[in-house]
Amino acid sequence: MDSVTSLPPGQPTSGPGRQGPPPSGPLGRPPSSHQEALSWRGEAAAAYKRVCFQDPAFAPHAELVFEQEAELGRGGMGVVLRVRDKRLGRSAALKLVLEPSPDLIARFRREAEITARLDHPGIPPVYEAGTTPGGKHYLLMRLVEGKTLSEAIKAAHAEGAPLGREGPIGALLEALVRVSEAVAYAHSRGVIHRDLKPDNVMLGQFGEVLVMDWGLARDSSLPDVKF
Repeated sequence: MDSVTSLPPGQPTSGPGRQGPPPSGPLGRPPSSHQEALSWRGEAAAAYKRVCFQDPAFAPHAELVFEQEAELGRGGMGVVLRVRDKRLGRSAALKLVLEPSPDLIARFRREAEITARLDHPGIPPVYEAGTTPGGKHYLLMRLVEGKTLSEAIKAAHAEGAPLGREGPIGALLEALVRVSEAVAYAHSRGVIHRDLKPDNVMLGQFGEVLVMDWGLARDSSLPDVKF
């Protein structure tokens, strides 16, 4: 499995196909002593502080700790990957902006900031956000596996599900109640989704109902942004 890097699409991240020399210097060997390890850490911290003056979102670890497992989707803004965070041994969803423009970056950062402030079971939590050493903007979120509400509605129609609280129709009605609770919470925090539709609601494998894709959301406490 590949680590998430700033290499172009299709470029191997390791092995004989990778361009350039193999790693050398501090990353190529362990420190020879505790004192050398402390020295490396001090140098890295100083370099990190210097870069953060220019880019406060700089995250140098991003290309080392997120191991790509699969591609989950691709669209106009970028790509969503299933990754394994090697620090904690957990899987997560990683959004990457592949071809940034000022408007896309503003929308992406807005999504990260707004979603991170919404602490509700019906809204996927943001684990972290930043920019990689290669300059790519990323957003690490909870991985939600399941199907969209749109897919569930189509399946219920295809099966000819009977009306009533029991069965697929009842489950869909319960999902709509959970969506309403999440949206009501967001509204109480001054946030309007602005792109609410069945395709943006995920039904998890264990009964989760989550409102996704807050990239067009408006926070009433901030100036509105046109996209």
